[in-house]
Amino acid sequence: MTRGFDLSKAKRGEKLQLRLDAFELADGSTVSFPVTIIRGKKPGRTLYVGASAHGDEAYAAKAAAQILNEIQPDTISGTLICVTVENPLAFNARNRFTPLDDRDNNLSDAFPGKASGDLTDRMANVLHNQLLLKAEFVVALHTSDPEYRCIGYTIVPSVSSQDSSRRAFELGRIFGLDFIQGPAPGHSFPKSMTNVLTSFGKPAIIAELGDSRYDSEEEEISRKGVRGVFNVLKHLGMLEGEPELPISQSVLGERANLRADRGGFPIMTVKLGQNVSKGEKVATILNTFGKVVQTIRTPMSGIVLGRCFRPIVHSGDRFMIIGKIERRV
Repeated sequence: MTRGFDLSKAKRGEKLQLRLDAFELADGSTVSFPVTIIRGKKPGRTLYVGASAHGDEAYAAKAAAQILNEIQPDTISGTLICVTVENPLAFNARNRFTPLDDRDNNLSDAFPGKASGDLTDRMANVLHNQLLLKAEFVVALHTSDPEYRCIGYTIVPSVSSQDSSRRAFELGRIFGLDFIQGPAPGHSFPKSMTNVLTSFGKPAIIAELGDSRYDSEEEEISRKGVRGVFNVLKHLGMLEGEPELPISQSVLGERANLRADRGGFPIMTVKLGQNVSKGEKVATILNTFGKVVQTIRTPMSGIVLGRCFRPIVHSGDRFMIIGKIERRV
């Protein structure tokens, strides 16, 4: 185990695997990150790939592990830094957020973190200072959680630097999913990993790989992650070959988060990935007496990016995201 991290410890043509310490728990055990550094024999770019910032997104970690299994030092140029599990506490508890914190902290939105903060702040601080700042480009792999599923799309941050935003968008496009989420009103997270790093001049994207149950094959969700990272490696000249891109990709702008105003049982009338028109009914809510207490209509035309698969909702629960298609690229 190690508390400091020196990229030069990995020699050219070597795959180095180690555990990077984050902090100590009450029983004296240490929480650490599984870190793999693959340095190609030839110089080149440095790419960071991370997964499972949310502990219930195991398919993202699986995709990262498959990437490490398939890439060897003699096949790449430059350096790949990969952390398959960015939030070990949440991952082992199968929990979305850090379970031992005083509050449910979202690691994905805690950057650059604090060395003197709570557990989530400390994990973010170690990842940021020891690993992320050593990379030139960053890909954060995410998936749906078990009760709220989405289609596959990349999320591109928007920062004050137009050049950094442009480079991040190109990274999101090259990843190769069918949809790219651009800037959206009310959908800005200044402390997200991707926003912070892109503002530092390091293009960073989130790849929402979707949900395996939406795809025809269960393994497709992790394969999308592998294929996307390989596309990025090829684009950066770290792997030979050309990226495998869809014939057309849709850029999403405005998005609507639909929430329940009443509690009960949601009856969905649209499917994940379906195109909807403004004013169209997308769901009703039945109360415990079997009465329709709310009819939900979409406020805009677009595509169903994500939807709730829980059998019940409470007032205020988000149960659907509609994304507006701005253009195609």
